[in-house]
Amino acid sequence: MTGSGLFQERRVYFLFLVLVVFFVCLSAVPRLLMESLWPDEALYAWLAQKASFKTLFSREFIERQPPLFPFLLSFAQFFPPFSETVLRTISFLLGMGGVVASFYTGRLIGASHFIAAFCAIGVGFSLSFLSVLPRILSDAALMMFFLLFMMSLFKALKSPAWQGHALAGF
Repeated sequence: MTGSGLFQERRVYFLFLVLVVFFVCLSAVPRLLMESLWPDEALYAWLAQKASFKTLFSREFIERQPPLFPFLLSFAQFFPPFSETVLRTISFLLGMGGVVASFYTGRLIGASHFIAAFCAIGVGFSLSFLSVLPRILSDAALMMFFLLFMMSLFKALKSPAWQGHALAGF
């Protein structure tokens, strides 16, 4: 395939990623303003409201959940008024980062833009993903961080440089 043909193919599959992100946003954004709150969401909202550098590694936090997700949610305190909608938006953005990470991880694993687009479509239109995406739950964030780990692991396996191995170890 010529250089311009390969560039054209990449643009087409990148367009698939943009369309997946658009349709996932279209289906999830209206649900960010929900009035209902699951018990797990209430716990995460409470932890995010109480989060500070002083309490982040306290026993109160560590016994409930690993502190990374409540710490990320605690950035909602910088967007007053502190509300469930802001917390849901942070969780939603982490989930959308997971869709993008699935695209790039699929490209690394399959060495193909078709596989990358297929991975993004599979994750983005999964019913379980769409049901937890607009909620204040750690599922979408954990998926994104796991996919970033997989991406760094595959980069480390393909490269003899120590930076990739350090990133995968981290």
